[in-house]
Amino acid sequence: MNKKKVVKIILAIALLTTAIVTTVFIIRKTSDNQNTAPTEAYVTTIEDIQKTEISSFSGNRFSGTAESEDELKVTADADKIIKTTYVKKGDTVKKGDKLFEYDTDSMQLELDKSTLEAEELTLQIKTTKNTISSLEKELANAKKADEKLTIENNITTTKIELKKAEYSLQSTEKEVAKLKKSLENNVVRAKKDGKVTAVNDRTANTATNITANVPQSLADTGNINSENVYITITTGTNFKIKTLISETHIDEFTKGTKVTVRSRKDITVTWNGKVDSIGNAIISSPSSYETQAEKVTRYPVYITLDKQDGIKAGQHFTVETGNSIVFHKNIVELKGYYLNDIDTSPYVWGIGADGKLKKCSVKLGNYDAENDLYEITSGITVKDYIAYPESFLTEGMAVIKTDAD
Repeated sequence: MNKKKVVKIILAIALLTTAIVTTVFIIRKTSDNQNTAPTEAYVTTIEDIQKTEISSFSGNRFSGTAESEDELKVTADADKIIKTTYVKKGDTVKKGDKLFEYDTDSMQLELDKSTLEAEELTLQIKTTKNTISSLEKELANAKKADEKLTIENNITTTKIELKKAEYSLQSTEKEVAKLKKSLENNVVRAKKDGKVTAVNDRTANTATNITANVPQSLADTGNINSENVYITITTGTNFKIKTLISETHIDEFTKGTKVTVRSRKDITVTWNGKVDSIGNAIISSPSSYETQAEKVTRYPVYITLDKQDGIKAGQHFTVETGNSIVFHKNIVELKGYYLNDIDTSPYVWGIGADGKLKKCSVKLGNYDAENDLYEITSGITVKDYIAYPESFLTEGMAVIKTDAD
């Protein structure tokens, strides 16, 4: 082998060796970079962590509204026109306060008409009685049998007319008395102290031009409810929660079934409740594009609460069935997987005085085994930030504050 070939071989080997070394270095460098542990820890407040746990509830949730167990339903005569409404939803009223007033002009016309009818009937009765008296005298003087028969028939017919007139007069006089009373009591007043929780629409308000002082919301055309309830007043402080449950889930609700009622405003606030009663099925009317088969059947379910604190009429809630997670206000409660060394020296990864990650010792209280939920009696508060335990966490690490979302 000549010298040129030897040199070429040596150069080729050198180049190959350099390439291999370079490739190994790059692979090792890349691997080292990939295996580098994070240098920062993400931390979240316990308050936000609790809200996330609540949001991840796997059971069924339904919308609910607070209704007073003591309500005064004020009805309005469907045959009368409401001229003035003095209250609106949310108003507080005292016994004797004006609620609404009927239009007296239309009632006065009806009264005048009925009074005239009564006078006409009174005159008709008087005339009919005179007619009967004359016929009875004719009957006494009649000689022929067929003549007597004719007069007797006339007397019978006239007496029937008299009875009808007398009956009509009695009815008309009752109507007159009713209209007079309505005129005297055309203003409807509150019978108890309370708060106005509903003012229903009245189709009658748009049937005439006499709608002075009626709120615009009441002037819209609407269907009068079957009970003619115009105004609803809450008169007590005891409330129940009403929720509408579809036929798909109604089997979850029987009398006595325990549920959790949760505030929509603050999801950490809850009440214990149980089903008190279930109403009759309500079948919704399908929209124009729906078929009869697409009608939805719902049942009103009423829930009583073990306490009434913080409940207001019309307030909105969620009703939960199943194993709901309940956090107590201003009490630190955490799932077990946020705690370390539970059986020996429990701690969480929190933030030290220097703003760096630190092991924070905690004292444990009650334990909810069903939800793996620990009460923490000291060491941290619901406003403190903690990190989810990771194997790479070390004291002194920088932290990044974030929310639970």
